[in-house]
Amino acid sequence: MERRSIRERFGCAGGFTVPGILIDPLPQCGFGGGNTGQNPEGLGCSASDLCAKGFHICKGADDVALRSPTGCDGAVAEPGLFFATRQGSTGCAYCTLGDNKDPDVCTGESCARGCATSRITANDLFGCGSVGKRPPSCGVLDRTSGDLCEALNGPWDCGGDGYNESNQAIKPGAAGGGVLCCAD
Repeated sequence: MERRSIRERFGCAGGFTVPGILIDPLPQCGFGGGNTGQNPEGLGCSASDLCAKGFHICKGADDVALRSPTGCDGAVAEPGLFFATRQGSTGCAYCTLGDNKDPDVCTGESCARGCATSRITANDLFGCGSVGKRPPSCGVLDRTSGDLCEALNGPWDCGGDGYNESNQAIKPGAAGGGVLCCAD
């Protein structure tokens, strides 16, 4: 197995106002939403605009583990930051690390284990950070947003549906982190 360097995944700070992280959002503002870009507040940007060309929002725990043998170690150097991935959840802070796609079992409110990530397993945000709750089990990912982003500092906003946060999340501002980006 080839070991990949930490440079193949990193935290990209900045804002985005086009909702959604879970299902690969398309760039909307020419990759200009990062905190060093021309639009750090992310007006009209999707979460994908925070990643540089040649990178994507890390798909979840398995994608991060593939690119970094140390997981979240080294991804967050400062306090008060959270970097989200496209990791799904069935609720109760359980990540979708399995392959079950049964929509009668695997929903954002079922708290079922063994489910695959899908549009309906969108409960909470998961990633790396120095803020957020610690999930009971989410592979190498060490933080979760909690219900409606209550465990994160502003400007994170997870919408009003406590079972669908990953499809509704926005972050209208540069402070507080962003997304974890993995090399294509």
